[in-house]
Amino acid sequence: MTWDLSTICDAVASAVQTTTGIRATGYPPDQPVPPCHFVQVISIDPSTVTAAHSEITVRITSMVPRQSDRTGHQQLYALMSHNAAGGVRDALWPSSSGDYLGVAGLGFVSLTTQAPGAISIGDAEFFAVEHTLTMIVRRT
Repeated sequence: MTWDLSTICDAVASAVQTTTGIRATGYPPDQPVPPCHFVQVISIDPSTVTAAHSEITVRITSMVPRQSDRTGHQQLYALMSHNAAGGVRDALWPSSSGDYLGVAGLGFVSLTTQAPGAISIGDAEFFAVEHTLTMIVRRT
């Protein structure tokens, strides 16, 4: 079984967009327009590349406009929530056994969330939170 990074990143973005209702892409856009999410590959564990499986880690960045500190943080907290409708963790937490996110051979390993903060893109400042998702791809 072969695997494709674009397919995996697009599956992550699709799950996040479906659950949160906010635009998501499987790659970092040139000019992100918040609110949005985007996925980027952080690493492919080199020790697993030739093994029966590969470990892949991606970062999902969730951005919201910085209208006010309170509003921005409330939006981010909603996206960070687990067991609350519309959270990124709800989109990515495995709901059943079998192929993760509908991608053949893909399995869930871990999901962590970093504290929210402000980021700057050009002259604009936004609030953002990053989720780190580690998955395993089995080969046959």
